[in-house]
Amino acid sequence: MAFPYMIQRIKRQPLAVVLLFGLNFVTALLLCVLHTGSIRLNEQIDAVYDNATVTCQVSSITGTQCDNLHLPEWVIRLFFGKSCIPNSSGISFSDDADAERFLTYIADAYAKVSIKGQFRGGSVNIIGITDIEADRALQEEYGCYITWQEPFNDAIFSGSDEYCVIPETMLTALSEGGNIEIHFQSGDKAVTREFLAVGAHTGADDVIYCPWGITAQINRELDGAIHADAITAVLRDSRSVPEFWENAAGNYFVEPNPEGELTPWEESPIYNNYPYALLVNDDKLEGTVSGLQNNLSFFRLCTTAMIVLSLIVGLVAGHLIVRKRTRALALQQILGRSNGNIFAEILLELAASTAIGIITGIGLSFLMGVKDFPLSALLASPALCILGIASAIISILHKDLIRTIKEDA
Repeated sequence: MAFPYMIQRIKRQPLAVVLLFGLNFVTALLLCVLHTGSIRLNEQIDAVYDNATVTCQVSSITGTQCDNLHLPEWVIRLFFGKSCIPNSSGISFSDDADAERFLTYIADAYAKVSIKGQFRGGSVNIIGITDIEADRALQEEYGCYITWQEPFNDAIFSGSDEYCVIPETMLTALSEGGNIEIHFQSGDKAVTREFLAVGAHTGADDVIYCPWGITAQINRELDGAIHADAITAVLRDSRSVPEFWENAAGNYFVEPNPEGELTPWEESPIYNNYPYALLVNDDKLEGTVSGLQNNLSFFRLCTTAMIVLSLIVGLVAGHLIVRKRTRALALQQILGRSNGNIFAEILLELAASTAIGIITGIGLSFLMGVKDFPLSALLASPALCILGIASAIISILHKDLIRTIKEDA
């Protein structure tokens, strides 16, 4: 018997029921759209991180100098391990778990060192590099080109053979076999090396490039130790910058301080203060991700606001709808109907409108291409709306309806 009466009441108050239906329909639709937008923003954030390359450079404390730093062996070992240091001996406090952990964050590292040499009475700069990326002056985007002799290529820099790439202006000075002899001296120690020229570059006329391994050996023979002028590295995971700082980099470096303020290094047996900073080039990445995350936070805020709004909508709609039925409800009370029966009947009617609105909104969202639905939000929204309706019904039913009618009159 309740269902026909419910239909009759809906016919008497179609606007209120349609309004409740419409509000829940729009709520469901917007919740699905916001959820889909959030998924796409998360995908964009993942894509930005996946496609980003974050580099870091050892620098001076101020962060203004990244070359000619004369970096000692322990710094080199952090980025390359022991394999990059010929004749390496136990030299420093980088022989620990922290140093090994540091290396796990590094995907690629590039080192560069310059040594003064003599060739046919003239001064030349011998630059040892682990990769062309170690010195941008040798890269095509900076206007330098290399002509290689077959079968050689830039892979020579990762080895320790006595190969070199000379300036094009020096081609005429090669011996018949393509060799050049360079003399090195430091104090009373002298070293002579014969290199095979396997390529010619269009860069500076007094610069000869050779593998890092060779210059490391020469440094060891001349000075008893090796060093690097500059080290650049690529992080393995662009998402790991905070973790990298906390678990590895922060144990050996500080962030650049433009004021040049020194930071005490209490754990070091050698230094009183941190001697170097680490410049992490992630500003552009963080700027892009920050913008996307702000949009994501806005979407989440809107979703939360809509769910809370559902409770308010239920309270207001329930109060207005039931308030208009005060005379009919008073009559039902006079005729002996219990508040419980009246409550259940009205709640069922308005809950049905709410549910139909939510389901219709979900259906339209599906037709619009939404495949992943925010189930928790779609359950919370109508639940809070019905809770608001129930609260409104209870608050009115507990009043003296006859007095309320008189007050309204």
